[in-house]
Amino acid sequence: MKRIIFIALLFFSFQTYAGSNVAYLVCKSASGRTIFKAELQDIYFFSSCEFVIDGKKITITNEESGKVIFNAKNKVFTLAIFDKNEGWINFYAIPTTFKKIASGTYTQHYKFKAIVEGKDPRPENVKTPEIELDCELTYSI
Repeated sequence: MKRIIFIALLFFSFQTYAGSNVAYLVCKSASGRTIFKAELQDIYFFSSCEFVIDGKKITITNEESGKVIFNAKNKVFTLAIFDKNEGWINFYAIPTTFKKIASGTYTQHYKFKAIVEGKDPRPENVKTPEIELDCELTYSI
């Protein structure tokens, strides 16, 4: 009986931490006119994003549309997103601003400034200028 209880406890303790989770990136310009949000599977894989300027929005949900490079130790975080129907977005963190706010065994939280540019969601424009954003990236299992 003790062996069964031990095995069950061992099994359920691994189940608590196994698997993966979504990291959330939320960014906003100083003026509040530009918002960029993304969901990343395990921080390393693109899931979806939303790019809003002056209330006009581009949403990309095709997981194959984005490439992520993330290395917290070297303060590198970039997203290159391209969807033939919705457009393109290039995003990168400014390394000198990259700060770890919280880190635990199962939690990571970063703040940084970033640059975003891409297809402008507003119909009168083709390409955005480079826009500086204040960002937070959070991930927990």
